[in-house]
Amino acid sequence: MGVTTEAFLDRWAKNMQNKYDEQGLLPPPNLALDLNEYNNTASTLNNKINLTTKLRNDALKESGVEKELTEVLKGKATLNFTTDAGKFVITPQDMLDIKESGWLDRLAGDFGFGSRNALKLLVEEPNLTASQNKFLSNWYKLRPEMQQTVFKEMRKYDGATKYYSAKNKVEKIYNDKLSKIVGTSDAVSGTLPFIETTDKNASIAKVAAYVNTSAERNYSSGQNKQSVLDALDGATAIGYEAIKPTNAREDWTGNIIITGPKGTAPVTITNVNREDLQTFTDATFTAYEEKPIQDLLNINDNTKSTNPVHMVNDPNAWQTAHFSGSQVNPEVTNQGWSYRADAIKTAGQYRLINYVRAPGTKKFVTIYGGAITPDEGVISNTFRMTTPAQLNSMYLNHLHNQK
Repeated sequence: MGVTTEAFLDRWAKNMQNKYDEQGLLPPPNLALDLNEYNNTASTLNNKINLTTKLRNDALKESGVEKELTEVLKGKATLNFTTDAGKFVITPQDMLDIKESGWLDRLAGDFGFGSRNALKLLVEEPNLTASQNKFLSNWYKLRPEMQQTVFKEMRKYDGATKYYSAKNKVEKIYNDKLSKIVGTSDAVSGTLPFIETTDKNASIAKVAAYVNTSAERNYSSGQNKQSVLDALDGATAIGYEAIKPTNAREDWTGNIIITGPKGTAPVTITNVNREDLQTFTDATFTAYEEKPIQDLLNINDNTKSTNPVHMVNDPNAWQTAHFSGSQVNPEVTNQGWSYRADAIKTAGQYRLINYVRAPGTKKFVTIYGGAITPDEGVISNTFRMTTPAQLNSMYLNHLHNQK
């Protein structure tokens, strides 16, 4: 009881994998595929949730909304009422929440005597916050003079324009950050300057110079360098599309599309790299941001580990490792190894903590990685790309150091 379906399924899958690992066994191939698929899906969703939470927190800080909120609430009173139903407290934060909703103005009516509308609002409004629900549920219990006190206090919140402006800025900053990370097939498109004659000539010259260099260029099927030069001779527009990378090992690529005279098919230069795209467009295409570690949202404050359950030196830490066995190089599993990992953060840098079970053994050993890096992507890639030979060398070196 009290366990969500998602939590139960996660526990069930992890316990099943752990039972095989405890016995030094590998799951049957079909079950292993199912577990891997589940783990990869769960990991992707978990990373997205953690990442969007961090981006939201970053946007809150950068927008200055918290500072403006402090200014709005400064000097505002907490209202305490005693009704027939008991005590009812309205904090400044509650008051601001209700003020933003616009309900107080709707309830004001004849300055407090439209209060019965609160029950209607309570029923009709689909998305109530906790403070809004509390307020509307108690509003009709307040005597008219109490309601009048609320309306008077409400007027003190009328000058919160900077706060509302900062709140709007939060969404813009958040969406800007999110647009640089999410969207595996998103494309950014635009056109090169082409209205004024000087702009048009400059754009045509830029493309001509690009294809006339000694570097090899790529074109759409059946097209070549000469096709581009012919199209440029009577070009009516030049456009581009920039395609976002989907992981840290990829970079932006794009296409330059030349529209020739009416009736001719567009000519396309393909696989344009990020640096050249930026030269063409004067835009900045931010490199993919990979956040494989949960940015310490689930941090254990005592150990600085991303493992939220066990200390990294606990013999059972492998059971809840952040980097799971489904994320390793498949050859590691095929050759009988079990490999999981956590990371610790020290002085702003990350270090991999490896949990390794050698073929034919039944216990995981904890092996501290030697490399320390400020880049989370390096930690993630190191784990995912470790080969059986590297794992064997790491394990043998560990055994040697125990002697």
